[in-house]
Amino acid sequence: MGVAFDWALAAQILIMAPFFALGVGLGDALAGAALAARIGVVVASVVAALIVVGIGEALRRGNRYVWLFQIGFNALLFFSGFYGLGDSFAELTQHGHVSSLVRSAVLLIISPVIVLLLTRPQTRAWIKIVTPKKAMARHGGRWIVYIALWPAIGGALIAFNGYY
Repeated sequence: MGVAFDWALAAQILIMAPFFALGVGLGDALAGAALAARIGVVVASVVAALIVVGIGEALRRGNRYVWLFQIGFNALLFFSGFYGLGDSFAELTQHGHVSSLVRSAVLLIISPVIVLLLTRPQTRAWIKIVTPKKAMARHGGRWIVYIALWPAIGGALIAFNGYY
């Protein structure tokens, strides 16, 4: 689930990158910026997405340091969900947009579930003994296809959340 979350975040970033190049969704800060600045934002977005994919891949391979990072990252994202909850309800009541609630729900529900699953005793025991080869054998084949499908859908839903 942590791998899917990371890959969904990367998909979201990659889907949003072309919109950044066009100046859509950048807000007032970069809306009138030069083309070079917009391209810089796109390049930074692609680099960020590659880093996030790498984190997900390292987690899939059983990297203990990434496992610890993922636990902390998702714990922080849980609190971020509370921070955005007020704005989400305002968007819903004022404009009828449910999209912000989707983002908050993901952060408030999925992030703690990921933390819970990653801190289970059997997961902790597995992460201590697993080698990258064994981890890839366990989380390979059709598993990757299914895991890649859901992040693509989830990332797209969050990327286009301003439109629903």
